[in-house]
Amino acid sequence: MANGLIDDGVVRRQTWVSLYTQNYRFNILEDAVLTWSLMYHPLSVPTQRFTDGSEWAAWIYRNSTGQYFFVTETVQRFADGAYLPPPDNFRHRVPVGWVHTHPRRSQALWTDEFFSASVLRAGSDYKFTNDFGFQGFLVTPSGVVRRLAGNVPQHLPESDRVPVRYEDWLFGSDTEGFVFSNESKYVTTYIENIYNRGR
Repeated sequence: MANGLIDDGVVRRQTWVSLYTQNYRFNILEDAVLTWSLMYHPLSVPTQRFTDGSEWAAWIYRNSTGQYFFVTETVQRFADGAYLPPPDNFRHRVPVGWVHTHPRRSQALWTDEFFSASVLRAGSDYKFTNDFGFQGFLVTPSGVVRRLAGNVPQHLPESDRVPVRYEDWLFGSDTEGFVFSNESKYVTTYIENIYNRGR
């Protein structure tokens, strides 16, 4: 631990737990999302390499017997994005959604509690969910899991947007003028708190 930050090697070693859980099967989607969230939310903290914390992401699949699971596609990146390769679609499993964290920064941004909503930026939560058509899950820094419907229209109504000022947005991009409202009909609170499972 240097400068009070966790060593990245420690964080990466902790992620090996996914090798043990990738074979777990869950009868309901919520259990798969909750288990993944409990594993990766703690790993979103600032580290020596990622001083603003980091995002993690994974696909969630359903197998031929109707059970849900996630695989070792989770990739740690940086505070404002995680690379997630396109899902595979084998006969024995189909993708049903994707899940990701927002970083637990040392200096929190209020925007981290929301789905990013730009239709212009390729990596935004909105565009990613819209392009693939699967529901998306966001594990916020506060431990809430939100669900974004997979059928959001291309032109999002103003009532579903929350404006973001330039200085409130870490990207500093003028194309990023809003985040998804948590009161939007397309956003639901899926799990109230991952450490105190309530609905």
